[in-house]
Amino acid sequence: MKNVFLAILHVIILGMIIPNACYAKSQTREQALSTIDSLKSKLSQSKEDMSTVSLYAELSMIYAMKHKFGIISIDTAKLYAKKAIELAERKNRSAGLAYGYKAIANIYLSLDKNDSAIYYGKKAIEYIKDNEGLPNQQSIYYTLGGAYINSDEFAESRKYYLKALAIAEKRDDNMAQMDLLNRVAGTYLNENKFEAALEYAFKTVRLGLETNNEDKVVLAYYNISGIYSQIDDLEKEKVYALKTLEGTLKSGSKPLLMRAYESLGDILGNEKKTDSAIYYYEKALDLARELQRNDAMLTIYSSLGIVLMNDSQFERALNIFEKLLNESRQAGEDYYEAWANRLIGMAYLHQSTENSANPGLSNNDKQNIRKSIPYFNKSLIYFEEIKDNYSLSITYEQLSQAYYILGDYKQAYSSYVKFKTHSDSLTSVEQSKAIAELEAKANYDRKYIADSIQNAEAQKIVELKLQRQRTMTYSGIGAAILLLAFSIFIFRNNKKLGIEKEKSETLLHNILPEEIADELKDRGATTAQHFDQVTVLFTDFVNFTTAGERMGSQGLVEELHECFKAFDEIMEKYGIEKIKTIGDAYLAVCGLPTSDEQHAEKIVTAAQEIRAFMLQRREQLGDKTFEVRIGVHSGSVVAGIVGVKKFAYDIWGDTVNTAARMEQNSEAGKINISQTTYELVQNKFTCTYRGELEAKNKGKLKMYFVEV
Repeated sequence: MKNVFLAILHVIILGMIIPNACYAKSQTREQALSTIDSLKSKLSQSKEDMSTVSLYAELSMIYAMKHKFGIISIDTAKLYAKKAIELAERKNRSAGLAYGYKAIANIYLSLDKNDSAIYYGKKAIEYIKDNEGLPNQQSIYYTLGGAYINSDEFAESRKYYLKALAIAEKRDDNMAQMDLLNRVAGTYLNENKFEAALEYAFKTVRLGLETNNEDKVVLAYYNISGIYSQIDDLEKEKVYALKTLEGTLKSGSKPLLMRAYESLGDILGNEKKTDSAIYYYEKALDLARELQRNDAMLTIYSSLGIVLMNDSQFERALNIFEKLLNESRQAGEDYYEAWANRLIGMAYLHQSTENSANPGLSNNDKQNIRKSIPYFNKSLIYFEEIKDNYSLSITYEQLSQAYYILGDYKQAYSSYVKFKTHSDSLTSVEQSKAIAELEAKANYDRKYIADSIQNAEAQKIVELKLQRQRTMTYSGIGAAILLLAFSIFIFRNNKKLGIEKEKSETLLHNILPEEIADELKDRGATTAQHFDQVTVLFTDFVNFTTAGERMGSQGLVEELHECFKAFDEIMEKYGIEKIKTIGDAYLAVCGLPTSDEQHAEKIVTAAQEIRAFMLQRREQLGDKTFEVRIGVHSGSVVAGIVGVKKFAYDIWGDTVNTAARMEQNSEAGKINISQTTYELVQNKFTCTYRGELEAKNKGKLKMYFVEV
């Protein structure tokens, strides 16, 4: 059976398919500093010509690639890129400008600001003339491919990788060709197009054999084994894993040998050959330490701990997961730190459920389950920030199970609703959290009606299912326990049916505009409407992730709640319709479902109150709160509920997109409005014209700051 932590394995396999993605982390700090010193030495001897521009650009890109290792601030990378551009402009050299803008694109790529990386990458292309600077052009396409793949735009990423591949073929650059073939395979793998991924991986094999490049052939075998792992072809996965091991033992490539050992550990772990899997994982860890590959150590620790946990070796698994947690923190790897917290929670939870037959948990088992809850909550903070619905869904499912076993049915139910919301979002990203809760409540009420008829038999059914719990697989435990939780919850609240239904109606009116809620109750459906004159408001908190690091997880959630609660009160005060929150962003609109001639004025007034509230809170709490950025645009939208089962009231149209661009181009503590909104409120508010600014997918737009 495949490992239940498929997400972790998927990340590992992507690292196989794209071998150079973590190049920066494959070198030591000393090697990086040596490279920088060498370039600076060349720079001191160069004249102010194209070679100087090239050195500036190369230094910029190296600093951008290395900044996470504490070598120097990213500001230095920006400084060198700026020098490259300034010198190229003085010399009137378009190729030099291409170098400079490519360097800036790489800086933003290293900061995960993919939109900016794409913008400057395309700007660099503008300065490349036909058949000139092919290596530079190839490198720019390479950067654009990376930015698009980080944005999950795999087809667009593939387009640029293929352009880079065509140049590499023209230049007979075999090494680059094989790397790019792997990257194209990676884009197909991300889209679950396994046949195409294999096609490009095998192209790497053929090219490697033709050029006698055994290392690349072995790497391709390793990648092919990873692809077969994804499609559950265990036989072929093992064949190519063994080919990888055989080739690496001949070539003596320690990095590949490390990955070959790790791959065999994965395969043997899936085959339940725990001792053999541990043997290969430990050999892989030894090589990772020797090579100073901290990134590899994190993936191996994850896989090793999971195999131990699946074999019920919980104490050993916890020891490994603690190492994973500590190593992740030291390396600044937030994603792995979140996964380590979740895995520790899993180990505590399943150790207790396996060691005991419910009901009748020992005090020690209950204590372990209580230990699991803070770890789950720590991981949820990060997964919420990056909006990882897969990780959120499985973590909330486990958290719900923990609360249920402890008898906290209210928290178990609440966690289940969140699990359901994020699980549904895997197929419909725009799923409404509140509507999912309503639906869960409706299902809950319907189950009450059905089950209450057989109330006398209910406890016997519960006890029978509890006795069967030990025979369930881990993946099935959560669902079964949740079902039992709802049964128990229902039986204990059978006198509250009328109250709960009334609460459901109240909740419905809180979530939807009153007119829409009434229409939904009467007809079971609603009709989408077009509104010509509305104003849309977007807010977002500046440096939200950084604030979270300062404030701590509990403080972050509490402060976010306090701020959004105040925003809600301001919206209600001016008759503005709150649409939803998206992470730390807040979306509202005025002028629907009932038209309002003062829609723009009310939104801007509300925006000023939000700004004033946040400024005052900043004065009181300092860096224990956030800075807000606000954007406003007026126009037409379509509003309504989509779907018949899992629905949410939402708004669509170019007006919404433009309002979002206004927010993105705003600044901390500022209200940025569009030309359209300005024309509606210019006689009511003092505004400062900012000029025409570039907006993503919009070109240049006129923007104004609303003054106090």
